[in-house]
Amino acid sequence: MLHEASYFRSLERAWQSGQRVLNVLLVANRVICGLTAQHTSCDEMDQIRAQAAYLRGMQDYIDARSGGPGRGWFRLATTPAEVRAIAAQGKLAVTIGVENSEIFGCREIGDVPQCTTADIDAGLAELQGIGVSGLYPVHKFDNAFGGTRFDSGVNGAAVNAGNLLSTGHWWQATSCTGPSDNEQPLVSDDLAKLLELGVELPAGTILPVYPSGKICNVRGLTTLGRYLIQKMMDRGMIIHVDHMSVRTATAVLDMAERAGYAGVASVHTWSDRALVNRLLGVGGFVASYAFAATDDGTGTPTFLDEWRANRALANGGRITGYGVGSDVNGLGPQAEPRRSAGSSPLAYPFTALNGTTVAKQVWGTRTFDLNTDGVAQYGLYADWITDLVDQAGADRALLARQLMSGAEAYVAMWERARA
Repeated sequence: MLHEASYFRSLERAWQSGQRVLNVLLVANRVICGLTAQHTSCDEMDQIRAQAAYLRGMQDYIDARSGGPGRGWFRLATTPAEVRAIAAQGKLAVTIGVENSEIFGCREIGDVPQCTTADIDAGLAELQGIGVSGLYPVHKFDNAFGGTRFDSGVNGAAVNAGNLLSTGHWWQATSCTGPSDNEQPLVSDDLAKLLELGVELPAGTILPVYPSGKICNVRGLTTLGRYLIQKMMDRGMIIHVDHMSVRTATAVLDMAERAGYAGVASVHTWSDRALVNRLLGVGGFVASYAFAATDDGTGTPTFLDEWRANRALANGGRITGYGVGSDVNGLGPQAEPRRSAGSSPLAYPFTALNGTTVAKQVWGTRTFDLNTDGVAQYGLYADWITDLVDQAGADRALLARQLMSGAEAYVAMWERARA
């Protein structure tokens, strides 16, 4: 699924239609790997190394198809200056991030960290050596750095079970007001569905019970977490706050505010709005998950609603450029055709935001149409962005300007972080 969704011809179409920065996340999960047939080491750092090598092989492959080394449109960039140089050539600057739950082996088992400050120092040095610009200190599970933000429904039950396998404990939550990590992430019906899928829990496992209403993870930023964040700031790395618990993200933003550090980002609608407002206040970068422009019948928010809500924040006026969090990873759902596509479809061929005329994408005998397929693969983001702007009404010009300024805003944030 990931291969087809991110096939290089699809990325090429998005680039030809105006995209200039693509942040590729190296993603690993030891627990999920351990539940499947092993094709490589389940150690998360080994997986990240393998993916980084694959990414460079992809650049080499595109170079070979474009006339030789350095001539391809897909160029890995390790500094803001390299991004600017690549974009100035009209090519796609590809930056590298990391999103995994046990980075550097830093899990916690029964609240006992499984790594040291020396592991963090060595790990950050290695990541920067392979070109990583930033990372998610916390992903799906609690770890030695802090607590996670809760998923919900059957997905939440599955991730919570993964948290149990990773740490030896379920998510632990308390009632809270204001920003929260979710509402009841695990209920008996969701667990029953999970067990029907064949997921086995350790013998003698006692199921968790959570308060009703809004709940927050009791875990915040740990001592090791503070060390990691400080070292990331020292290195000018981008700190992704999505997936952090409210308590963890609040402590990270406290540190960023005290340091005047702009290198913080929320890029796929996985942080509370109050945290996004604080992030904008220090000069961070915000993107929204690539939901449909308007209702697509799946029950998700819409991109336009998310963008307008972020603009309406107290610090929303600081948004000069806006991004799109596609989360194309084989599991993240992409936008279905919006419900109004039948009565007001995107007309083909269309003019992309950069002025390029774009016809329907064809793969062999398969022709793609956003109005009936939705974002079936990454190439359809060219269509999706054009349709998104077309659906923005009176905000059309502002949205187009902010999307076209997204790459500049992202790179400027990274430059401030490294200054």
